[in-house]
Amino acid sequence: MKIQEAIKVFPEYFEAHFQLGNQFLKTGRFAEAISQLDRARQINPNDERVYQSFGLVLMQQKNHAVAVAVFSEAARLNPVNPFNALMRATALIHQAYAIAPSSSDTAASDRQYILSRAEISLTQAANLSDKKAKADHLTLAMFYEMKGDYTRAAKELEGYLQENPNAKNADSLQTIIKRLRSNSDNKAAPQQ
Repeated sequence: MKIQEAIKVFPEYFEAHFQLGNQFLKTGRFAEAISQLDRARQINPNDERVYQSFGLVLMQQKNHAVAVAVFSEAARLNPVNPFNALMRATALIHQAYAIAPSSSDTAASDRQYILSRAEISLTQAANLSDKKAKADHLTLAMFYEMKGDYTRAAKELEGYLQENPNAKNADSLQTIIKRLRSNSDNKAAPQQ
């Protein structure tokens, strides 16, 4: 690999460590990705891209709380990049989703707090991008379902299926859409 040869010749070559880390990330070799990205961070701690890539590794590892912190650091380094706010929002939504909804009052309160932070980040990403940066349909469906907006959650899943008509999980998503629509109808029905 030419990048590894470049690193042997010039061990302080930031871009080579960064690119190699991203190649390892793409192939699922997370320990090696972290090693290379950490070396790149040591060489240049002010490059937001390193934190973005670290955050993506952490998301793959389902370490959402740390991913939030890492994407927040990327946003601190470049507060006008909507991708940083969007990825922080995505990590927050996944972090909230990992909290069992009925486990305790404290857990429910934590989940709501995390969702409010996610909403702030989603708004920030939209504002920074002139409303072009938006989380993916599946993430937004989770977000809206956790907020109790079942109609919007169903619409996001329907949007996903429109864009991915041959999705392997289409049948299970259709079942979820029906459940969400039913929840929405039950929520809208007058209480007796």
